Amino acid sequence: MTLIKRCAPYPSYSDYRQYKPHLRQDFSYHCAYCAIHENEWGGPRHFHVEHFRPKSRFPQFIADYENLLYACDVCNCYKGNDWPSDDPLTDGVGYLDPCRHDYDEHFESNLTTGYTNGRTPPARYMVERLHFNRQFLIQLRQKRTREEAIHQRFQQICREVLKMIEHSLQDNSLPDHAKKSLRLAQTAIEAFWQERLRWWQRRWEPFYEPGDLRWWDL
Repeated sequence: MTLIKRCAPYPSYSDYRQYKPHLRQDFSYHCAYCAIHENEWGGPRHFHVEHFRPKSRFPQFIADYENLLYACDVCNCYKGNDWPSDDPLTDGVGYLDPCRHDYDEHFESNLTTGYTNGRTPPARYMVERLHFNRQFLIQLRQKRTREEAIHQRFQQICREVLKMIEHSLQDNSLPDHAKKSLRLAQTAIEAFWQERLRWWQRRWEPFYEPGDLRWWDL
């Protein structure tokens, strides 16, 4: 998960819970910590407005948008009021703000095993404290890896088949009815491929839209 950039401008609220729709978009519908997507975890009802600096210890930041993150209920529960470092923005042990630190530089995941490890002391602390290697996340990472591999293989097969069809169409000895069949197959494959690509590009679109979310527990 690369460095997250907050969208601006955003409204000013005294009740931090009202920021949830804005955080949801800023964090692209993913948990700020474990990167699970709404669609993979039951929708926005299972996501909270997370206080990076715990509100019980830093009440002055309770409605400070820069201190708010979008987090799944599990990570939010594990973190709770934990705050082990006086200054988590240093290299000491503490939490890493995904809007200030590029997680890709601090964490590494094994695409085969699905395990995540920390490269730095704060990252290693977060892996342990927030249970980044809980079984569901391991299986989810493995699932994403398999889906990516299948998608890439699908594209490769489409390219190879279309190349073979195009090569066959160059054969002047091929009967017209055979060429017609090949062109029909070519058109069908290209259409199916494009549909697959559109689906792949939309896979992270949220299932829930603002009009469906009146039941939110803000």
